[in-house]
Amino acid sequence: MKLFTVGVTGTQSGMTSEQKEKFTQFLYWRKFWEETTVDLIHGEAEGVDVEAAGIANDLGIRVSTPETKTGHFARNREIVDRCDVLVVIPWQDEWQSEGGTWYTHDYAEKKGVDIVTIWPSAEVHQLIRQGR
Repeated sequence: MKLFTVGVTGTQSGMTSEQKEKFTQFLYWRKFWEETTVDLIHGEAEGVDVEAAGIANDLGIRVSTPETKTGHFARNREIVDRCDVLVVIPWQDEWQSEGGTWYTHDYAEKKGVDIVTIWPSAEVHQLIRQGR
C-alpha cells in the first residue's frame, strides 16, 4: 500500500459542521476507496488541528506533528514539506493576505504541493497538479 500524507491547516475557531463532514469524507475516501495508508500531520493548534486529529483517530489514521518546535511558521513549513496534499480549512470564504492558515496555503502553492480547500460554505476547491 502506498503511504499518503495529508497535512492540515485551518482556523483556531474550529470547523463548521459542513467542513467536518467534507474533511471526514476526504480522509475516508483516501483510506478506504483508494486503499492507501494515510497519515495526518498537523500543528497542534486549537481548533482545526485538534478536530482533524480527532477525526483521523476515529478513522484509524496515524496522526503526527512536526518535529520543529520553534515557531509556528517553521512548523507550518514542515507540515507542507512532509505532505502529499495540504487540506486548508479556513474561517473566511476567500483567501486572506494575513494569518497562519493562508501563510501555509501560500507556501504549499509555492512548493507545488497539491491543495484542497474546504470553505466554510462546504464548497471544496482542489488545486491538483498533473503528474504528481
